[in-house]
Amino acid sequence: MTKSQRWLVHITSKAVLWVHVLGAALALATSASAIATTDWRGVPKGAFIGPATPSAGDGAPQLWPSNVLMSTGAPPLESLGDNVIRFSSSPLRSKLTYIVEAHRVGVGPAAGTVTTFALGEIRWEQVSVRHFRLTAADFQTLTATVDDLMKERLPIIDDKDEVIACLDGAFFLTERMRDGKKSWLEGDYGPNYTIAKALIAAASEPTLDPAPPHYCGDR
Repeated sequence: MTKSQRWLVHITSKAVLWVHVLGAALALATSASAIATTDWRGVPKGAFIGPATPSAGDGAPQLWPSNVLMSTGAPPLESLGDNVIRFSSSPLRSKLTYIVEAHRVGVGPAAGTVTTFALGEIRWEQVSVRHFRLTAADFQTLTATVDDLMKERLPIIDDKDEVIACLDGAFFLTERMRDGKKSWLEGDYGPNYTIAKALIAAASEPTLDPAPPHYCGDR
């Protein structure tokens, strides 16, 4: 066997190995963490792995530097009130994004803001900010809806489901402050998409699209 033939065998072997590794990784992700879905956006068509998979936790979430909250120096939840909902999106492909936040101190009416951003050269830059108010009853309804959605977990897919690896998503994040405790929910579409729609409706922002099509492919 010549030197060039040995090199070709080496390269081919490496390629086959990586194909097997990638296949095994996708199979593991599909069986362990993918989401069974039925409809685009609210619950996207097919099954999604990667950023679309919901994850949740207590305390403050870990944020990447490109996250809109980190990039814009958003204040901690506890500085906003004792009962707070904050929803943000940090898309990879879109040059526009937003943060919707609603909070209350005590038992009175609630206040909130809708802030939109455009992607600048090195960070997200504020485009507009609008303030809104909610009655105590409307805020209670909104928080109950969000709390239920943050507990929701979509079912694992089976072998017959379509699998779509969505790696350019909206990077939705819901943060919650209640009774002195913080929690969060990450994941594109599904529960977070419904939370986005609920907050946008509460803020009376009918022109704000929770997730434009290019957030996760042009479908």
